[in-house]
Amino acid sequence: MSDVSFQSKSVFYAPVWTDDYAKFISAMKKDPRYVCLPKTDGPQYMLPYINSIYRKNSLFMQFELKTESLPRLYMFQEWCNLPLAPTLSGVKVSCFSTGCFFVELHVTYDGLTLDQIADFSFHFKNATKGEDDAAKLINALPTILPPHVECEPFFTGAAFKKECKIFHQICTGDKLPADDVKRHLIHLRRGYHRNFAIPQTSGEYDMIYEPYDYDHWAGSQEGFVNLFNYTEDERTNSFLIKYKPVHLSRDYSFMYLILLNQRFSAIRYLDKISQLDQYTRRQKEKLSTKVFRLKTVFSFSVVSDDQLYQNIYSKMYGLLDIDRLLADIHDNEDEVETIQNHELLENEKMTSRFLFNVPPVK
Repeated sequence: MSDVSFQSKSVFYAPVWTDDYAKFISAMKKDPRYVCLPKTDGPQYMLPYINSIYRKNSLFMQFELKTESLPRLYMFQEWCNLPLAPTLSGVKVSCFSTGCFFVELHVTYDGLTLDQIADFSFHFKNATKGEDDAAKLINALPTILPPHVECEPFFTGAAFKKECKIFHQICTGDKLPADDVKRHLIHLRRGYHRNFAIPQTSGEYDMIYEPYDYDHWAGSQEGFVNLFNYTEDERTNSFLIKYKPVHLSRDYSFMYLILLNQRFSAIRYLDKISQLDQYTRRQKEKLSTKVFRLKTVFSFSVVSDDQLYQNIYSKMYGLLDIDRLLADIHDNEDEVETIQNHELLENEKMTSRFLFNVPPVK
């Protein structure tokens, strides 16, 4: 079946951080370039507590940039030596009350090969400040987000190869040779260009999962990939055409967001915990509350009763080191509590001295 009806796409997730979720949401609502997305088309195969996050505005909200406000990606056609430029079909901002949100750039491809998509993905992820400023994501973020909003990109430097994540959703049409599938999965999940040397063995931070001979999943800390092809079976093809796009855009996309929120929120909180000596008691209490909410409201090892979804989630959960990051937070919580108790005791002593005119101990 060579007539491909599925629109292949990639979603690039640029993580951004705010310390005031309510204030940021208010700014998004007031920005006339954005529309607040309704909660009508949520996940269908997630467990109730996952759907609860999606449904509650106090926990999660999504906004979409109006078409007329979309930035341009024209420069990538020449830069990647592509016959056709990828199309920026949409921009969404997905916001979690942990303080972590993601600027999602949805890029579609017409007439591009898998190698060309890999080249584009590589250049897009590795774009740096000061290098042909037009349409670079790191430079476009301030113009995409509301003005005067207090937030910062989750980038450790000028480049954002590691921090910018990708979810490739690609239909190859006809079935590809197994070796080609393997090569493409490696390049796409790691954000490599086509000429990047392929390692002989996969590392512990790679996964390949192939539940069916037409359905190929792969992941790494850099990206998440689903390659699939049409088959000889009409019922299977009908499912792929009719339902696969819905499952990818609703369940798998939100599942990936849940994973990324856990990872980046945990990293951010660990960074804050490392600076406790600079915080006031009130700031420490707020941080303690946020850490508690991350662990009790947003962290899960099980998200679905459906074996396919759960298997993919479990594999990506391990790849993103979420368990280890949460364990590090747990190990540091005792220190946070000790510091808070010490400060509380000191405050009580000072109060007692003041009330009873007790001279300080020398």
